Amino acid sequence: MDAAESLFARASSALWDAETLLVVVSLVVTIGILLMDRWYARKLIGPPPPPPEKRAFTRDELRTKRGRWGSEVLLGCKGVVYRVDPTHYGPGAGYSVFAGKEVSRHLGKMNVGDEEAFREWHSLTDSERTILDDWEAKFKEKYDVYGWLEDACVQPPLTREDVDRIPPPSKRFGSSEADLIKNLKRA
Repeated sequence: MDAAESLFARASSALWDAETLLVVVSLVVTIGILLMDRWYARKLIGPPPPPPEKRAFTRDELRTKRGRWGSEVLLGCKGVVYRVDPTHYGPGAGYSVFAGKEVSRHLGKMNVGDEEAFREWHSLTDSERTILDDWEAKFKEKYDVYGWLEDACVQPPLTREDVDRIPPPSKRFGSSEADLIKNLKRA
């Protein structure tokens, strides 16, 4: 029986060693994949494409930019047209009601109905203007400026020089969940 027990002990220790080795290798590979630097992924994908030349948009043009049929998702805030994140503003998303519109009055009044779209925003109260200014700062921070709205609701009318003075965004869309929660608490 001693020989049989010894054979069993050697076989089970060899099996244990193989299992241990497999677990260790699996863990090392998993950790290596999880710790891969973001710069490597960006290097493979490449930098985001530059925004197109800034230009004037009409109401009708802006209304077509709602993310349907592969179009970009654009919106206007204080007459400036931004390309926004389709995961938040595209069809079926939480803020999709704002896509393809000049939404300054919507944002200032915290109103999601269509009656405030493409209306002038200078008559907002001070508290509504403060809310609108916060939204405008968020758009400038996160999204590319694509142009300006050529419309009577924007007084005085904006020009290319006005939108060229807006610096590029410091953050790209795809913000972390913590940033989104922080921004929602502020709003």
